[in-house]
Amino acid sequence: MLKIINTSLFFLALLVFTSCENMVTDVEAPPSDPKIVVTGFISPDNEFNRIRVYMSRPLYSTYSTSAGYPGESSTEYKDATVVLSDGINTVTIDYSGDLNGYSVDQADFPIVKGTTYYLKVTAPGGFLAESSCTVPVDSPPDIEVTSIDSTNDFGNKTIQITGRYKDIEGTGHNYSVSVGTMSTWNWNGNDDAYFEKIGFQNGEYYITDEFNDNQFFAFKTYEHYLQTVNSNKIYLFLALTDIDFYNYHKGMDNYEGDNPFSEPTPIYSNITGGVGIFAAYNQKIIEIEL
Repeated sequence: MLKIINTSLFFLALLVFTSCENMVTDVEAPPSDPKIVVTGFISPDNEFNRIRVYMSRPLYSTYSTSAGYPGESSTEYKDATVVLSDGINTVTIDYSGDLNGYSVDQADFPIVKGTTYYLKVTAPGGFLAESSCTVPVDSPPDIEVTSIDSTNDFGNKTIQITGRYKDIEGTGHNYSVSVGTMSTWNWNGNDDAYFEKIGFQNGEYYITDEFNDNQFFAFKTYEHYLQTVNSNKIYLFLALTDIDFYNYHKGMDNYEGDNPFSEPTPIYSNITGGVGIFAAYNQKIIEIEL
């Protein structure tokens, strides 16, 4: 009798799994219309401020974040009209192949602390996208490096950095912190600086003071192997950001792409008429000689 029951359960399970498979394969996903995708982060500390414009990828196609926003396809608009305004002055930004986007020189159109900027993008196909962001008024706090642990092994130096910074008094402050090395990468005949980020063993890359006003935020990197023949410097970046910058990057941190076993994570967007991100920040850079 036990054998009969087990056999019946096996065929019942097989029937269930077969039915599930038919349910999945028989569903036809509705076609998705393309959207304009806009990404841009502006700062008074940038020599050039860049906006990138893409066509969204169709639903259920291969995931790509090559330009920084999930859903961007390899189709980049190079003939869009990109207009940036501070409410008084307006500039139409040209596409720059060297800078890989619509870029404007800080000297030609200054980004100023405390100012709100308005972005308008029109692209072939009748696309219109708009957004705005406000540059934080304050400067980032100082970073205190509390320890640098290092060892030297056959010409390679292993380093681990611990540090902290104190929140600016008053709520409404958001931060982005990163630690890493700078390398040179030859791209199309040009030597471009490349930042290699070191992961955190403890601490957060993106933090808000909503529940931690005027507190210290600490971090500790993983051990990092640094070839002393190539570099003997570490760079710490601390940015005071607007809320859009924080919400976007926190969402990206939790994004699992096309992982079928992960919980769906909506990616933050503040672009009207499309998707993407337009945000602002002030930045402080610390250079440490090892």
